[in-house]
Amino acid sequence: MKTKQRSAALLLALLAITLLGLVGCGNGKIRPNAATHSSMGDTFGATLATPMGVRYDAESHTLRWSAVENAVGYTVSQNGREHTLDATVTELPVLLTASSTVFRVKANGDQGNHLDSEWSEPYTHTVNPEEETLYQRVNFILSEFARKYDYELLQIIGIGDPFCGKDDGVPYVRFDVETIAVTGGKQKNLRYMIRKRNISSIDDAIQTLSVEDVVNGDPDSIVDYDSADFYARSDAYAGKMQELKNEGYTITAVAGCTREGEKVGSKFRYEFVGTYKATRGNEVLYFTSTNRADILEPAANPRLNYEEILRYPHYRKITETAFMLHESGSSLQYMEEWAKEYDPDR
Repeated sequence: MKTKQRSAALLLALLAITLLGLVGCGNGKIRPNAATHSSMGDTFGATLATPMGVRYDAESHTLRWSAVENAVGYTVSQNGREHTLDATVTELPVLLTASSTVFRVKANGDQGNHLDSEWSEPYTHTVNPEEETLYQRVNFILSEFARKYDYELLQIIGIGDPFCGKDDGVPYVRFDVETIAVTGGKQKNLRYMIRKRNISSIDDAIQTLSVEDVVNGDPDSIVDYDSADFYARSDAYAGKMQELKNEGYTITAVAGCTREGEKVGSKFRYEFVGTYKATRGNEVLYFTSTNRADILEPAANPRLNYEEILRYPHYRKITETAFMLHESGSSLQYMEEWAKEYDPDR
């Protein structure tokens, strides 16, 4: 009998210990977000709170959201394409790729003490067609064009000044565009001509441009070194860029890429294309310039030709092969802001 009583007391003690382990310290209730333990001793962290206040600021072209305690980063979904941010920032400069964009944000945990949050409620930003800048409109069209041919537009480098012309008596408006895109797993410099026929007003052309107006150009592979940016910092120019420098302008690179080079006789030749900002006092000019660099005594390692030998004037010959002056305005300032996100070291 005593043995049975001791067994019953032992069972009651074990039951009491188990119940105490399940009860939180808040009003005697179990906390749904408290870390729990499996029978094997593994720890599962608390789920982070869902980010709130997701909104897009059209003035600064920036997506913002509220901070989440204990988050180590955030993931932003833009029309299904995800951007993972390692730093605990709560804003992201965004290149809009469609006139209507759906954003969602989730907080990332350390997968130990804290698990990822749920996605936020969808936030949709729609651009009024009557308020689109030329840069936005061209970007929307080329992003759609890229999806149609299964590649991804990363950045518009430059838009040439639109101009009006006639072809067999038929009026048209034309834009030349330089971009960086990913196709076949490699970054490419894609050049486009966008031509709107049967129209002679630039403003009307901007409002009515469509994918059908895009002419795809030949893609050039690009390298991971931005000679356009180095060229601007080297303070040694050619062609129209040199003329602007002589007129007292300070030149900085906004966006650019370097096309893959090749051996030409005893030389190594490559091209770099960039959009630049020229400032003189309160005056601001934007332009796109394409330059050909001939390395006269090239290194066996091609990367040295991009990164080092360009620094020495007696080993190089630079020729400006194209120059397009833009009207300064919100479209190019927008491009400049987004380029900083694409290359934060600018």
